Amino acid sequence: MRLGVRPPADEPYLGLTFGEKTQIKEVDADSPAAKAGFKEKDVITRFDGAKVDTLDELKAQLREKKPGDEVMLEVRRGDKETLTLKVVLGKKG
Repeated sequence: MRLGVRPPADEPYLGLTFGEKTQIKEVDADSPAAKAGFKEKDVITRFDGAKVDTLDELKAQLREKKPGDEVMLEVRRGDKETLTLKVVLGKKG
């Protein structure tokens, strides 16, 4: 499932494709997510402090934002590493 691929101009864009739940399958080149340091297989666990377990929960949090907003996303990388990455949401198009 792709999130933030072809949103209307007023919707925020991350530039991520997801596999299972909130695990990142692909990071679009030159996207806000790529610039923030996201990697394939990272699992997003929090969006701006709110816990997210499903893609629907992540989408709901993203819809409350707008392009240009700065958000903090917590990701689990591998088995033990947890990172907090700052992203400035973009817009596609």
